[in-house]
Amino acid sequence: MTLNTNTQILPVSYFPPPDNVYLYNDSMNTERLHATLFLGYSFVLKDNFKFETSVNYLYDTQELSLARINDIAGNDERLDINELALKCYLKNDAHKIWYRIGTILVSENNRYTSRFSNHSWAIYPLAEVGYKFNTFRNLSLTLTRENELIDMEKMSGLNIVNAYNEISIGSGVMSPYNKSNKLMLSYQDFNIDKQNYFIVLANISSIRNTVIQNIVQDNSVNITKYESAGTNEHAYFMTTIDKRFRRFPLNLKGTLSANYMKTISAINDKMNTTKMYSFFSEVNVTTKFKSSFNFDLTMKYSHNRSVMSITDIRSDADKIDVVSKLLFRANNFRGQLQFGYYRVAGNGYSSNLYDLGCNIDYKINKLMFALTVKNILNLRETEWWQTMTTPYYTTTESYSRMPGYIMFGLTYSY
Repeated sequence: MTLNTNTQILPVSYFPPPDNVYLYNDSMNTERLHATLFLGYSFVLKDNFKFETSVNYLYDTQELSLARINDIAGNDERLDINELALKCYLKNDAHKIWYRIGTILVSENNRYTSRFSNHSWAIYPLAEVGYKFNTFRNLSLTLTRENELIDMEKMSGLNIVNAYNEISIGSGVMSPYNKSNKLMLSYQDFNIDKQNYFIVLANISSIRNTVIQNIVQDNSVNITKYESAGTNEHAYFMTTIDKRFRRFPLNLKGTLSANYMKTISAINDKMNTTKMYSFFSEVNVTTKFKSSFNFDLTMKYSHNRSVMSITDIRSDADKIDVVSKLLFRANNFRGQLQFGYYRVAGNGYSSNLYDLGCNIDYKINKLMFALTVKNILNLRETEWWQTMTTPYYTTTESYSRMPGYIMFGLTYSY
């Protein structure tokens, strides 16, 4: 059951908004209509040089509605966006070195019901260059400036009670856009003759004047307001390799990735910077002998760190997974033996776990016997630990993983 009331029930007091009116949020709905129209033309300037141009029109309208459970008029809000853009690009893609350079000139008009109305001109450049070594190997670098639409709920000017101790007051966001600069690097090498597959990806982005969440805590009441004074920086790198050897029956797969993110938020009207770092690596080695036995080994390592400036809190977590498998097959008999080692550590806690298991099948005509053993060293529940840190709190919690088991099966096919 849901109870909606404008009478205080629990011992909670709210900060009164300027109009001393709150809406009690029982349901929220957003409807959207999006339409685009464009006309473009492309022609050859000289040899393989092309010039592309187009005129684009964009119309976007969104309407946010709250249930009128307390009969207060004017609960609906609307966002209207009209954009007229002129795109011009110079392009060459017929040589080893290819590129696309251009810009977009945009007239941006947006209006949010009873809150703001903006008109401005913006330029969004694009520079993309690449090198084709051959059909299967290429390198590209892209630099762009983009705009991203903010969720309408974060621009609402309504004062809303979301729960008995959670309220949100009118947003201070005065533009529907987050504008960002992005740099992307991509390298791919798919060598079929040598059975070698190699990929490198890197992304760097910076968003200015992005939305920040300011949470003010007054006793047991959390008051949320969205503002437009934040920044967001993100860097990501990933490389993966898949190598299959011909002279030696061995497959090698490896992945390496790193991630960095910096965000701005606010706690009790004080600015807070959150920095998060993560690192992940994985190596898999598999043999492909034409014999009764083969081997598979997978090793994973990850490290995560988060730092909060306002509280000077740092959390670290390390995780190691090592799984080895012995695969065997003889006539109607097949199976695998598995050994695993798992370690989790961080902020003063650690957990080590060893596991053994197997899968064995034996088939006689249409009858097959199967034995499955999972985590034989941990037939009971085993506690794990993890830490989560946010700008507002840090928690360390334990939980139970699924226990191991032994299962015997019989299958008849007809």
